[in-house]
Amino acid sequence: SLYHPLTCSLYELCLPTRGGGCPERFCAERVCLAGVPLLVVLSETAFPHAIHALVRDGAESGKSDKEIRFAVRDDGVYTMLPRKEKQVMTRCAEELLTGTFSSAPSEVALGGALGEVPAGKTSIMRLSMLGGAQHVCSADFSIGSARFKLALAKAPGGAQFTLGIAPTSGGIDHIVHLARRSPLPADGGGGGDGDGVGPVALSGEVHNVGGTDLLIYTLLDVSPCALRVLVADPSSGSACCQLIVLDDSGTGAEPRQQPCAARDLVLRAFKASAAAASPGALASAVGGGGGGGSDNVSKCIHRTTRVLPSCQPVLLSLIRKSMGDGMDVRFQVMLYHPASARELAVSVPLPLEDKVLRACGLGDHGTTNAREVDKAAKEVAAHLMHCVTVHDDGSGFALRDELMAGASDVTSPPKAAKAAAK
Repeated sequence: SLYHPLTCSLYELCLPTRGGGCPERFCAERVCLAGVPLLVVLSETAFPHAIHALVRDGAESGKSDKEIRFAVRDDGVYTMLPRKEKQVMTRCAEELLTGTFSSAPSEVALGGALGEVPAGKTSIMRLSMLGGAQHVCSADFSIGSARFKLALAKAPGGAQFTLGIAPTSGGIDHIVHLARRSPLPADGGGGGDGDGVGPVALSGEVHNVGGTDLLIYTLLDVSPCALRVLVADPSSGSACCQLIVLDDSGTGAEPRQQPCAARDLVLRAFKASAAAASPGALASAVGGGGGGGSDNVSKCIHRTTRVLPSCQPVLLSLIRKSMGDGMDVRFQVMLYHPASARELAVSVPLPLEDKVLRACGLGDHGTTNAREVDKAAKEVAAHLMHCVTVHDDGSGFALRDELMAGASDVTSPPKAAKAAAK
């Protein structure tokens, strides 16, 4: 909440939190309070779980460095969003604000039941933002083999919308409420926010709907005045459903975004907030779970959380390293303590590594290649994580030279040797 006592002006921005096992969401707005333009960004990060807030000068010049930042952290333990999906989430938001999001040609729709919306194609509708309540549209879309239904409704008297998404097979809907808190532009352009620049509101989140993760974005835009809705695949960023609702107040505005200072300012604030909310270097380095081929020089093969006696979570990651040819495998255990921002990386001693590899039916660090390790990653990680003892205060950890009960590093010949014998 922002309050201006001299004029009794009040502005509130709401962000639902703790929605699902991986709560990652944000909302960014440019508003004018008592004649003063402001940029306000709220975001939630899943791990370490925290709410981040940023308030900065929203003047069109963008030259002021006045801002206020703060974060509220707690001991909630949630799944970390993989680095690749985090990058996709940020990239889609930036492209939505800059008008560069790639999509197939658009088609004009009359609203109502749109039926199956082809992936990548944008459906465009027109209505009066100042008109009465109405059902804007409903549509079906799919991501992989999962099918979903979408519904969009408008409240009377302004740009206040409710978006609902649910599996076609039935289940609990995910609801997003949108409301433009500033006056609408009178001309469909960039004015109407008290300083001639215009209000812009962007929101985005990762949400699991019916067992499938979806990226859901909404943009209450100016130049032209419109609501833009995007549902995308978090693994690739490809659009599954795109809608544009244009304000049809006699202006005949085109859906293509025009240059807009307010949109540029929101983009800058969003980038600044996203950079501040990112975890430490080690945590972000292992956040993506690796990528590319299975014989990468460095790859995260396992990630888990441990809860300290103080109920604070720490992140443990197991990194598999190898030479460029995939041979000479090494392991490294990384610890990240979000409450203290402490980061620690320790290499697994070769005797312990060889014990674990042999217990998994592999050779030793010199004869086992990266592909073989990656195929047995689950078993290797179980043995190595069993050897990790985290200190009670989260300041570090120790590696015990002790395999899981029932495991042996000598009785079973390596799998490669068995295959050669056959």
